[in-house]
This record gives sequence, structure tokens and C-alpha cells, in this order.
Amino acid sequence: MGSALREVLADCATWPTAATHAAFFEAELATDDPDRWAAALHAAALPGVDAHLRPYVHLRHAEALAARGSRGPALEHLDAAAAHATELGAGLVERRAQELRRRLGAHSGVRPTGDLGITEREQQVLALVAQGMSNADIARALFISPKTASVHVSSILRKLGASTRTEAAYLAQRSMAPPAT
Repeated sequence: MGSALREVLADCATWPTAATHAAFFEAELATDDPDRWAAALHAAALPGVDAHLRPYVHLRHAEALAARGSRGPALEHLDAAAAHATELGAGLVERRAQELRRRLGAHSGVRPTGDLGITEREQQVLALVAQGMSNADIARALFISPKTASVHVSSILRKLGASTRTEAAYLAQRSMAPPAT
């Protein structure tokens, strides 16, 4: 399929936006390649390019950087994506950027939150534990190491007084349930 689409792009090589669309297409094919997304971002900054493409390319570049463990640069691109998306009213890109920031732990605090006495990041981990995720799965979902996920789970168990992951998930669910009337 990629070769057929490349032929279509080649037929449009004389269009003013051809370089931008070719770079964007190549980046989409190589999903997690930050270098391809950097090239697409450069192409998206060229004159005459639809402004709505820029926040999306910043978002996808951030996703590729996060997947490679480059948290700082990913957050910079998320800031740019969110700023452009807000300015343009591109709500979908803005929401995806906020979700990735949350997964990267950018808004995590060290203060306890809610009735459970656990941090925001621990709440994220606990929600994934409740879904039955392993430490490795949690690490991939939150862009942290499996050891860090393990430390968070241990801290959650200690703070909740739970002896198992299942018990911790049950206690969390019970504390969030509305009171019986």
C-alpha cells in the first residue's frame, strides 16, 4: 500500500504542498521515528501549509519521542501542539496532547490526593493495576521503567494497607463509590 501511495504523491510533485505531504506521509509510515517527524515538522512550517497540520505534527513528534524515552523533548513538542491547537480550536489534538502529558507524568504532584492518600501518579498506576496490567504494561502505558512501576505499586499497597494488587484495586473502587442512601 505504501508504494501505491508514494506513486500518487510522485504524480503530485509539482504541487506547492507536495514536499509537506510527502514528509508527513513518510512520518506516518514510520510512526515511532522521531527523525521522520522532525522532517515533517520542518515541512509543516513551510509557507502555504495548512496551519491545522502543525499541531498534529507536533503531537505525533512528541509521541515518537516519548516512545523512545525522550521525555523532555516530548514535553516541549506537546507544549507547542497544545498551544497551536488551542489557538486554532483543534480540540482533538489538544485532548490527545493533554492525555500524553498526563501519561508522561507532567502534571503529577507529590501531594496526596483524594481520600486514598496517594499521589496523582500513584492514582494513574492504581487505575492501570485495576485493569489487570502488569508492571511492564504499566511502564509502557506511562512511559516509565518497569522498576519505577514496581516502586509505585509497592507504595500504593503500603499506603492503602493492601496485601495484593487486587485488594488495592478493590479498596480504591470502594472509596470512589457514591455513598449508599
